[in-house]
Amino acid sequence: MVLDDLIVTFEGMSTKQRQQLVNFWTKLLEGSYSRDDYAIANVSTIALFGLASEQIDRFRDELMSSTFLDRVPPFRHKVSTEMKREILQFRNELSPTKNQKPILKLPLPAKIEDGNKVDVAFPRIKEIEDLIVEYALELDNYEVQSCARAQDYIKTFMRANALLNNRTRVTKSDLYLYDLIHPLFLNSMGELGTENLVMATIKRYGSLSDKELIKKSGLSRGTFYKYKNILKRKGLI
Repeated sequence: MVLDDLIVTFEGMSTKQRQQLVNFWTKLLEGSYSRDDYAIANVSTIALFGLASEQIDRFRDELMSSTFLDRVPPFRHKVSTEMKREILQFRNELSPTKNQKPILKLPLPAKIEDGNKVDVAFPRIKEIEDLIVEYALELDNYEVQSCARAQDYIKTFMRANALLNNRTRVTKSDLYLYDLIHPLFLNSMGELGTENLVMATIKRYGSLSDKELIKKSGLSRGTFYKYKNILKRKGLI
């Protein structure tokens, strides 16, 4: 049994509901589950749960209880920057006509029904696509968003800006606007942002000396080494 994204399952649930769900899986993986007049017995299954890296800290305390971990050992698949770049470039090359997504009709107000929506075209321009890939990889490197999610977000931002400016086609000017706010995303995580900044700098410029890394990061020597030691203790570098 595979749940490829626990965040989709957890979003919108209260803390108590999430605890009940974790308890359900804990008991089910033991072989049985019962509540009130309902019971499931003699269960034999293997479960694989997917969890986006940027959401791990948000739900860590709720998910990673010792009882749950006894049955679901966590592991992280390390994907190199080059592999991520290949994935993003592959997504760029997917033809929207050959990969039609299912159409789901939702009970939305008439004013935003499909017939009234505006289709903002996103032209296939390699220069723009390549720049988006680099922005997405940087957001991934800082652990703000996964690279694929960041790629989608940037394209949505560009489409929205085009629409706000009464255009139905994205241009490079929309990417110029995103470029202005991109640094705000990199510095939007407070204390965790500093830790991610040090980690991203080390990963990006790993061949440089500490003195050069400190200069690249823009941090003081003490702050840099403080977070470098934290990352070492966590086994992240």
